[in-house]
Amino acid sequence: MNEQRFETSDAPQIVIPACQGNLVVQSWRETAVSIQGDGVVVEQSAPAALQVTAVADLYVAAPKQARLTLGTIGGDLTIKHLSGGVTIDDAAGRVTVRNLDAVTITRAAQTVLADNMNGQLVIEEVVGAVDLRSVRAVQIHRALGDVTLQFANG
Repeated sequence: MNEQRFETSDAPQIVIPACQGNLVVQSWRETAVSIQGDGVVVEQSAPAALQVTAVADLYVAAPKQARLTLGTIGGDLTIKHLSGGVTIDDAAGRVTVRNLDAVTITRAAQTVLADNMNGQLVIEEVVGAVDLRSVRAVQIHRALGDVTLQFANG
């Protein structure tokens, strides 16, 4: 798996329009973004703005305050420990989000698991089940599977 490192600010904007494999994004303590994967193309349009596409699995380590915008994800998606906000357009696999602030999911084709959400969680459509634990505020517009909610604050 090839690794690339990009120096950024402590709150970069990361856009991933397409990842055909599994995607894992989590925070680390550096003011840089580390990208690991095969078949990865990265464009850094500004010091704090990256656009990444991948034809296989992708691993991203980013500063905690990074903002993340995702397009089509072909596999499972895991995002942990970010506070800059996350937008997910279409995820084909299981979606797991933990210790995040604001998250919007337009469409998830399988299960959505969320834990320790510090801000608003909005799910437009999920085909599978939804399992939520320790969420501050949640809106689910359409869920075709079972919904489990434990410890909601709003």
